[in-house]
Amino acid sequence: KLLLEDMYHTFLDAKFSVQLSFFLLAYLILFFVYALLFLLISRPCGMKLEGSLIRAYLLSVETMTTIGYGVPDPYMNGCWQAPLVLTSQVLLNLLISSCLIGVIFQGISRPQSRACTILFSEKAIIRCIDGAYYFMFRVCDMRLGHALIEPHVRCYCVEQNDVRGFEVTQMRLVQPDDELGASLLLSMPSIVVHRIDGWSPLAPHPKPVSLDSPRRSISTADVAHTTTRFRRSASLDISNI
Repeated sequence: KLLLEDMYHTFLDAKFSVQLSFFLLAYLILFFVYALLFLLISRPCGMKLEGSLIRAYLLSVETMTTIGYGVPDPYMNGCWQAPLVLTSQVLLNLLISSCLIGVIFQGISRPQSRACTILFSEKAIIRCIDGAYYFMFRVCDMRLGHALIEPHVRCYCVEQNDVRGFEVTQMRLVQPDDELGASLLLSMPSIVVHRIDGWSPLAPHPKPVSLDSPRRSISTADVAHTTTRFRRSASLDISNI
Protein backbone atom coordinates (compact mmCIF):
# COMPACT_ATOMS: atom_id res chain seq x y z
CA LYS A 1 0.00 0.00 0.00
CA LEU A 2 2.82 2.42 0.82
CA LEU A 3 4.54 1.67 -2.49
CA LEU A 4 1.32 2.31 -4.41
CA GLU A 5 1.05 5.78 -2.87
CA ASP A 6 4.31 6.70 -4.62
CA MET A 7 3.76 5.17 -8.03
CA TYR A 8 6.44 7.25 -9.74
CA HIS A 9 9.41 6.00 -7.71
CA THR A 10 7.89 2.51 -7.51
CA PHE A 11 7.85 2.45 -11.31
CA LEU A 12 11.44 3.71 -11.50
CA ASP A 13 12.60 0.99 -9.10
CA ALA A 14 10.88 -1.73 -11.14
CA LYS A 15 12.81 -3.99 -13.49
CA PHE A 16 13.70 -2.57 -16.88
CA SER A 17 11.70 -5.30 -18.61
CA VAL A 18 8.62 -4.33 -16.60
CA GLN A 19 9.03 -0.70 -17.57
CA LEU A 20 9.35 -1.51 -21.28
CA SER A 21 6.33 -3.82 -21.08
CA PHE A 22 4.31 -0.99 -19.53
CA PHE A 23 5.17 1.40 -22.37
CA LEU A 24 4.47 -1.28 -24.97
CA LEU A 25 1.04 -1.84 -23.47
CA ALA A 26 0.41 1.92 -23.33
CA TYR A 27 1.27 2.29 -27.03
CA LEU A 28 -1.00 -0.60 -28.03
CA ILE A 29 -3.89 0.81 -26.03
CA LEU A 30 -3.46 4.23 -27.63
CA PHE A 31 -3.29 2.67 -31.10
CA PHE A 32 -6.54 0.84 -30.49
CA VAL A 33 -8.36 3.76 -28.83
CA TYR A 34 -7.53 6.14 -31.67
CA ALA A 35 -8.42 3.48 -34.22
CA LEU A 36 -11.92 3.53 -32.78
CA LEU A 37 -11.95 7.33 -32.94
CA PHE A 38 -10.90 7.23 -36.58
CA LEU A 39 -13.76 4.85 -37.29
CA LEU A 40 -16.19 7.33 -35.75
CA ILE A 41 -14.99 10.24 -37.86
CA SER A 42 -14.30 8.23 -41.01
CA ARG A 43 -17.49 9.19 -42.89
CA PRO A 44 -17.56 12.97 -42.24
CA CYS A 45 -13.79 13.27 -42.82
CA GLY A 46 -13.74 11.19 -46.01
CA MET A 47 -11.18 8.66 -44.80
CA LYS A 48 -12.86 5.77 -46.66
CA LEU A 49 -12.04 3.24 -43.97
CA GLU A 50 -15.16 1.29 -44.98
CA GLY A 51 -15.81 0.36 -41.36
CA SER A 52 -12.62 -1.74 -41.17
CA LEU A 53 -10.96 -1.79 -37.77
CA ILE A 54 -7.70 -2.99 -39.34
CA ARG A 55 -7.57 0.03 -41.65
CA ALA A 56 -8.36 2.32 -38.75
CA TYR A 57 -5.66 0.67 -36.64
CA LEU A 58 -3.07 1.07 -39.40
CA LEU A 59 -4.06 4.72 -39.81
CA SER A 60 -3.64 5.19 -36.05
CA VAL A 61 -0.15 3.67 -36.19
CA GLU A 62 0.76 5.83 -39.19
CA THR A 63 -0.40 8.96 -37.38
CA MET A 64 1.40 8.28 -34.11
CA THR A 65 4.64 7.11 -35.69
CA THR A 66 4.54 9.72 -38.50
CA ILE A 67 5.41 7.22 -41.24
CA GLY A 68 3.00 8.67 -43.81
CA TYR A 69 -0.71 8.65 -44.52
CA GLY A 70 -2.72 6.19 -46.55
CA VAL A 71 -5.92 8.22 -46.84
CA PRO A 72 -7.24 9.68 -50.10
CA ASP A 73 -7.40 13.22 -48.74
CA PRO A 74 -4.57 14.26 -46.36
CA TYR A 75 -6.73 17.20 -45.26
CA MET A 76 -9.53 14.76 -44.37
CA ASN A 77 -12.27 16.63 -46.21
CA GLY A 78 -11.78 19.66 -43.94
CA CYS A 79 -13.84 18.15 -41.09
CA TRP A 80 -13.53 19.65 -37.62
CA GLN A 81 -13.15 16.28 -35.85
CA ALA A 82 -9.84 15.45 -37.54
CA PRO A 83 -7.74 18.27 -36.00
CA LEU A 84 -8.94 17.35 -32.50
CA VAL A 85 -8.17 13.66 -32.86
CA LEU A 86 -4.84 14.11 -34.63
CA THR A 87 -3.63 16.84 -32.26
CA SER A 88 -4.47 14.85 -29.13
CA GLN A 89 -2.82 11.72 -30.54
CA VAL A 90 0.37 13.51 -31.53
CA LEU A 91 0.64 15.27 -28.16
CA LEU A 92 0.14 12.00 -26.29
CA ASN A 93 2.78 10.40 -28.47
CA LEU A 94 5.27 13.14 -27.59
CA LEU A 95 4.49 12.74 -23.89
CA ILE A 96 4.86 8.96 -23.85
CA SER A 97 8.00 9.08 -26.01
CA SER A 98 9.66 11.58 -23.66
CA CYS A 99 8.76 9.43 -20.65
CA LEU A 100 10.12 6.35 -22.41
CA ILE A 101 13.41 8.07 -23.20
CA GLY A 102 13.69 9.28 -19.60
CA VAL A 103 13.05 5.81 -18.18
CA ILE A 104 15.59 4.24 -20.54
CA PHE A 105 18.21 6.81 -19.55
CA GLN A 106 17.41 6.32 -15.87
CA GLY A 107 17.77 2.55 -16.27
CA ILE A 108 21.11 2.88 -18.02
CA SER A 109 22.56 5.38 -15.54
CA ARG A 110 21.45 3.72 -12.30
CA PRO A 111 23.73 4.83 -9.42
CA GLN A 112 23.49 1.33 -7.93
CA SER A 113 25.56 0.02 -10.83
CA ARG A 114 28.24 2.65 -10.16
CA ALA A 115 28.73 1.28 -6.65
CA CYS A 116 29.98 -2.10 -7.90
CA THR A 117 33.55 -0.76 -8.18
CA ILE A 118 33.62 0.57 -4.60
CA LEU A 119 35.34 -2.12 -2.57
CA PHE A 120 35.56 -2.59 1.19
CA SER A 121 38.06 -4.66 3.10
CA GLU A 122 36.72 -8.15 3.81
CA LYS A 123 37.52 -7.86 7.51
CA ALA A 124 37.53 -4.96 9.97
CA ILE A 125 40.03 -4.81 12.81
CA ILE A 126 40.14 -3.42 16.33
CA ARG A 127 43.55 -1.88 17.04
CA CYS A 128 45.02 -0.46 20.23
CA ILE A 129 46.94 2.80 19.73
CA ASP A 130 48.34 4.68 22.75
CA GLY A 131 45.96 2.88 25.09
CA ALA A 132 42.85 3.65 23.01
CA TYR A 133 40.99 1.15 20.84
CA TYR A 134 39.96 1.88 17.27
CA PHE A 135 37.65 0.11 14.86
CA MET A 136 39.10 0.25 11.33
CA PHE A 137 38.34 -0.85 7.79
CA ARG A 138 39.50 0.18 4.33
CA VAL A 139 37.54 1.42 1.30
CA CYS A 140 38.66 2.19 -2.26
CA ASP A 141 37.19 2.92 -5.69
CA MET A 142 38.62 0.80 -8.51
CA ARG A 143 37.33 3.13 -11.24
CA LEU A 144 40.03 5.80 -11.46
CA GLY A 145 38.99 7.36 -14.75
CA HIS A 146 35.61 8.57 -13.48
CA ALA A 147 36.10 9.02 -9.74
CA LEU A 148 33.24 10.05 -7.49
CA ILE A 149 33.07 13.75 -6.67
CA GLU A 150 33.33 14.40 -2.92
CA PRO A 151 32.09 11.05 -1.57
CA HIS A 152 31.16 10.77 2.11
CA VAL A 153 31.11 7.80 4.47
CA ARG A 154 28.84 7.07 7.43
CA CYS A 155 28.91 4.08 9.78
CA TYR A 156 26.09 2.67 11.87
CA CYS A 157 25.95 0.02 14.56
CA VAL A 158 22.90 -2.25 14.57
CA GLU A 159 22.28 -3.86 17.96
CA GLN A 160 19.65 -6.39 18.91
CA ASN A 161 18.34 -5.77 22.40
CA ASP A 162 16.19 -8.32 24.21
CA VAL A 163 13.83 -5.59 25.43
CA ARG A 164 14.03 -2.71 22.92
CA GLY A 165 14.55 -4.84 19.81
CA PHE A 166 16.84 -3.58 17.06
CA GLU A 167 18.60 -0.28 17.72
CA VAL A 168 20.59 1.72 15.16
CA THR A 169 23.33 4.04 16.46
CA GLN A 170 25.54 6.25 14.34
CA MET A 171 29.26 5.72 14.93
CA ARG A 172 31.43 8.83 15.20
CA LEU A 173 34.41 8.80 12.88
CA VAL A 174 37.89 10.00 13.67
CA GLN A 175 39.18 9.49 10.15
CA PRO A 176 37.77 10.96 8.03
CA ASP A 177 36.49 13.44 10.59
CA ASP A 178 32.68 13.44 10.48
CA GLU A 179 32.63 16.94 11.94
CA LEU A 180 34.19 18.07 8.65
CA GLY A 181 31.80 16.05 6.51
CA ALA A 182 33.70 12.72 6.48
CA SER A 183 34.88 13.28 2.91
CA LEU A 184 36.93 10.58 1.20
CA LEU A 185 39.46 10.44 -1.62
CA LEU A 186 38.47 7.11 -3.13
CA SER A 187 41.05 7.21 -5.90
CA MET A 188 43.44 5.92 -3.20
CA PRO A 189 42.70 3.31 -0.48
CA SER A 190 41.29 5.16 2.53
CA ILE A 191 41.12 3.89 6.10
CA VAL A 192 37.95 4.65 8.04
CA VAL A 193 38.56 4.85 11.78
CA HIS A 194 36.09 4.82 14.67
CA ARG A 195 37.32 5.29 18.24
CA ILE A 196 35.86 2.88 20.80
CA ASP A 197 35.36 5.02 23.88
CA GLY A 198 32.63 5.45 26.47
CA TRP A 199 30.28 6.95 23.85
CA SER A 200 30.91 4.27 21.23
CA PRO A 201 28.15 1.72 20.58
CA LEU A 202 30.88 -0.93 20.30
CA ALA A 203 32.06 -0.36 23.87
CA PRO A 204 31.08 -3.08 26.38
CA HIS A 205 28.10 -2.32 28.58
CA PRO A 206 29.30 -1.72 32.15
CA LYS A 207 27.74 -3.77 34.88
CA PRO A 208 25.82 -1.92 37.61
CA VAL A 209 28.29 -0.88 40.30
CA SER A 210 28.20 1.34 43.32
CA LEU A 211 29.55 4.87 43.30
CA ASP A 212 32.48 3.81 45.45
CA SER A 213 33.69 1.22 42.93
CA PRO A 214 36.69 2.12 40.79
CA ARG A 215 36.19 2.75 37.08
CA ARG A 216 36.75 -0.17 34.78
CA SER A 217 38.94 0.22 31.69
CA ILE A 218 38.09 -1.24 28.28
CA SER A 219 40.13 -4.22 27.14
CA THR A 220 40.30 -6.05 23.85
CA ALA A 221 38.66 -9.09 25.40
CA ASP A 222 35.76 -6.95 26.64
CA VAL A 223 35.21 -5.48 23.19
CA ALA A 224 35.31 -8.87 21.51
CA HIS A 225 33.01 -10.42 24.11
CA THR A 226 30.50 -7.60 23.86
CA THR A 227 30.50 -7.67 20.06
CA THR A 228 29.79 -11.40 20.07
CA ARG A 229 27.25 -11.27 22.86
CA PHE A 230 25.05 -8.60 21.39
CA ARG A 231 25.60 -9.69 17.76
CA ARG A 232 26.42 -6.20 16.64
CA SER A 233 27.34 -5.36 13.09
CA ALA A 234 28.52 -2.18 11.43
CA SER A 235 26.59 -1.07 8.34
CA LEU A 236 28.20 1.26 5.84
CA ASP A 237 26.70 3.97 3.67
CA ILE A 238 28.52 5.74 0.87
CA SER A 239 26.81 8.83 -0.59
CA ASN A 240 27.87 10.92 -3.53
CA ILE A 241 27.11 14.63 -3.60
